[in-house]
Amino acid sequence: MTAPEGSLYFSFLQETEASPIWDTYILLDNQSTCHIFKNKSLLINIHPVEHPIAIHSTTGATYANTIGYVPNLPDLVYICENGIASILSFARVQEAGCTIEYNQKQDAFVVQGPAQSLIFNCLLLGLYGHHVSTTGLCLINTVDALTEGYLPWQVAAAKAAQHTMSMMSSPRLQTFKLMVWANLVNNCLVTLKSIRVADNVF
Repeated sequence: MTAPEGSLYFSFLQETEASPIWDTYILLDNQSTCHIFKNKSLLINIHPVEHPIAIHSTTGATYANTIGYVPNLPDLVYICENGIASILSFARVQEAGCTIEYNQKQDAFVVQGPAQSLIFNCLLLGLYGHHVSTTGLCLINTVDALTEGYLPWQVAAAKAAQHTMSMMSSPRLQTFKLMVWANLVNNCLVTLKSIRVADNVF
């Protein structure tokens, strides 16, 4: 798997008949240098990427031109709906600050993040997978990391924007931006910039 602009990624893809069982599993792969998900419903902030990557398999090449993010995991995730399953890169998970330990008695890998632990049990063919419907997917809390680069008053303004949205029964982000832009909320000190910061941080 390669990407332009000097980036190089490796992963393995096997195209196969669609099986809904894989939609609820995430595999932990020590051969991949990037995350690739088949099931985009597990991701947030999905959008096209400027430089797609080419994924090569026994059936040829396919391109991943869309990315998203696992909640609270800083690394981007490429979306490949033709893949056999969703894959987390062993190395990238460690780089994100999670510890990975092998439990020989259970024959499972335990991924420990500040938010929770995920257990990747041994499945078919020696693959290790986590059933996402059991606990969801939220490995680490990155709010502190995401606030780096913002001044304290900017973070405070972002918190105020988030609180205002909650008081208004959490309207859609674009709707809230439009209301603020059009001055439809009386005595509202929230700005469009504080909304953008809140969207980036929280």
